[in-house]
Amino acid sequence: MASAPLFFQFKRNNQIDSFLDFFKKNGWYIRRSISGTLTKYQWPDIVLSKMMIVGGFGIDRFGFYNFEGESEGQVILDYEAIMEAAQKYYDTCPSGYNERTLNDYFEDLSTVVIIHEFVHWLMHYAICTAIDPIENEKYSLAYGEGPNGYMYNEIDEIFFHEGLAQLFTFLFIKENENLANIFKWVNNQSPAQYTIFEKLYLNGLDNIELAVIYFNFYKTHNEFDQSFENLFVYLNRLDDEVLLHFLLANSTDLSNSKEFIQACFQKRLFYSFIYASENLKNDKDFIYSLLEIDSDYDNDNDEINWLKYISEPLKSDIDFILAAIVASNGNVSVMQWMNQDLLADDEFILNCVERTTFASGFLLFYAPNNLCNANFMLEAIARNPLELLDACDELKRNPEILNIVSEAIRVDQSWINIFVNDEIIKTELGLTAVEITETDEELKEKIDYFEKFKLINQILYHRHKDYIDRLLN
Repeated sequence: MASAPLFFQFKRNNQIDSFLDFFKKNGWYIRRSISGTLTKYQWPDIVLSKMMIVGGFGIDRFGFYNFEGESEGQVILDYEAIMEAAQKYYDTCPSGYNERTLNDYFEDLSTVVIIHEFVHWLMHYAICTAIDPIENEKYSLAYGEGPNGYMYNEIDEIFFHEGLAQLFTFLFIKENENLANIFKWVNNQSPAQYTIFEKLYLNGLDNIELAVIYFNFYKTHNEFDQSFENLFVYLNRLDDEVLLHFLLANSTDLSNSKEFIQACFQKRLFYSFIYASENLKNDKDFIYSLLEIDSDYDNDNDEINWLKYISEPLKSDIDFILAAIVASNGNVSVMQWMNQDLLADDEFILNCVERTTFASGFLLFYAPNNLCNANFMLEAIARNPLELLDACDELKRNPEILNIVSEAIRVDQSWINIFVNDEIIKTELGLTAVEITETDEELKEKIDYFEKFKLINQILYHRHKDYIDRLLN
């Protein structure tokens, strides 16, 4: 485990771990400590140095984050500079009277410095999976290890990363009087890049939970433009979606409110389900209601991503899954978030097929080994004729299967528009529809069908015109 000054290791639930918790709960990946004895998380190496850093009086006068390309890097603390500043702060007390020791101030200032440097470490090294309220869900590549991660370079200006480091430091320690006082004392003597965070604070980012959430959103939309001014401009455009995200993440009442989350879904804020209480994530009727709201939108390509957050028992509940497919208006995407072990049961697959309404794709994705199984496909197509599109080429010519589909088309001739997009099916169905005749009435119905088919597919009609004319005459 990484080394750390002793005053950070006096208990497992220390201030640094508490600071990292805010990022962890908002989608950042921070490794757990191997032993968990002194810290909850694995920290970067913290190195105590006598090196005097050249520069002004800012936070980075007392320490810095040693960026090391694609590797983790380390936090350097100049303990002599910290002690020198702590002595100056100690000496500012009226009449030389001080209730706290010099070592207390040394520890306070060290805490402030290390939190500031941890922000640099987080921004460079930790992986952030930010949720995008506009795209429903999108994992940001703005952070992370290796070449896809966040890097310090010429694009990243000093006001951006120093301003944010100060903002998060201040928001975390501002309720601790001792830490807040020494932070303000140092900050008042620091260059502009350290004081500029106040601009963000005064414009709404006044608590750390909201600041972390906002920064996640900002980085999702501005992965390559690390500019403080753009950070500020984006802050001025904050809308209710970000605040809603914050409220859901921090309000037990709202996370337990069916009506509130249903209202979020009505506004297409599907990510709100992530913050639903565990009880709601296990409430079948509530989830059905959300699926119905979701299905009201033009969502043919909607993968219903929020379903991944339902309770684990529901993902194996067959009755729930079948009802969920119905509630989603037959959206086959329901299945991708469920227990895939269930797919070994053919009867379960057939029951799912019966409830799907999409033109094709279910069997192609969830039962690919059965696409040439005549008995299975015959049963599947009997339950849902649209699954003919997933059948192998041989079964698309199977007379028994084509007869099922032809009969179904007589009930709903709009399916012609779907089937004629498949070269094999449109050829076989075009002939089957007029070949299978039993009564004059059925013949008339099939002639009517074929006339419609002719309008859709003139090439097929003329290819078989002589044969069709002989049949019809």
